[in-house]
Amino acid sequence: MAANERNDPNSPALNSEDKAQDFGRYHFAADYVNGKCVLDMACGTGYGTQLLAEAGCSRVIGIDLDEKTITQVRQKYQASNLSFHTGNAESPLSFR
Repeated sequence: MAANERNDPNSPALNSEDKAQDFGRYHFAADYVNGKCVLDMACGTGYGTQLLAEAGCSRVIGIDLDEKTITQVRQKYQASNLSFHTGNAESPLSFR
């Protein structure tokens, strides 16, 4: 099953197998990001991006195509080392 970046880890509709698959990647990566700058392409609902920020990244940038989702995520997750932008993989350097 492909990951669904629009999943919310707090949703009762998300079963434990899907949750483990979708969010396990972020928990794995969290062990390697302390002090680093991380770009999260297709950040979706921002859960994983926030998790990486909490894991000690010096800076985390979440990028997603969906402007409405990015607007919601900016309100939900706020930290000094965290930012969200509308964009795609063709333009990630514009967020440096």
